[in-house]
Amino acid sequence: MVDATSPGKRAVRIGDHVLPIVMLAPLLILFGITCLYMITNSFQTKELFQSVGSAGFANYIEILRSPRFWSSVRFGLLWAFETVILQTIVGFALALLLNEVFLGRSVARAVIFIPYLLMGPVTALLFLLLFGSTFGLFAVWLRSMGFNIYWYGSDYASLLLTMSAVWHYAPFSMLILLAGLQSIPAELYEAAKIDGANVFQRFIHVTLPSMRDALFVAIVLRMIFMFNKFDLPWLVTAGGPVGKTENVAVYIYKQAFENFNLGTASAAGTLMLAMICGLIFIHFKLYERSGKQS
Repeated sequence: MVDATSPGKRAVRIGDHVLPIVMLAPLLILFGITCLYMITNSFQTKELFQSVGSAGFANYIEILRSPRFWSSVRFGLLWAFETVILQTIVGFALALLLNEVFLGRSVARAVIFIPYLLMGPVTALLFLLLFGSTFGLFAVWLRSMGFNIYWYGSDYASLLLTMSAVWHYAPFSMLILLAGLQSIPAELYEAAKIDGANVFQRFIHVTLPSMRDALFVAIVLRMIFMFNKFDLPWLVTAGGPVGKTENVAVYIYKQAFENFNLGTASAAGTLMLAMICGLIFIHFKLYERSGKQS
């Protein structure tokens, strides 16, 4: 018998750990260099094409005293939270539907996943064609019904941005949750049926507890992506009207390429990175606590 701690076994185990590190090393190095460059710039008075000098903590003090920055943080968190909740609900409903066996399921799965395959600019253009005040199909139809709503320049801009994000990213949540549903052993449902559980009871006592890990992954990934999302907020509303839909990513872009202040933009980017790390930490702590309680 070969001992499990033999050199051959240890070599295999070490190789299993080394290969992922080697594959991830280029990405981690690039990420580290980018973060280091951003953090270095955050302590400088740096314009777009030249470095003026050292700024110390002046950029951070300026940002932390800026009501506009905190407004972008508040909107970014609220928008990320509401869009992730809606994406998860819609994605879960679609996953439950596609987990059933019916004619044309493969075609339905491919069609439902199309919105996620579209680029952000395409999604923004599509919603402009639907909700644009001048020639948008949906806007024209509402105008014919007597509802003159200017989607891009009113309080409806946030609603429009949320709808575009949910339509675009719900299929991603669906994909993760569908994989989680298909990993649930059929024996659990059969045992629940034998015990007399109805459809709702099977969903509450079998499906939801078994989907804990998949839901956690879907929510954490989408929360991170939506908090630092730039393309849709910029292309759909450009942060308007009057900064009402401006998240931190759009704020950073405007600081860098409208105000030409790379120092302030880098400081805001560093703070956003810290916030994302904080969100990840909070999610994992909540996940560990819920695991201990269950």
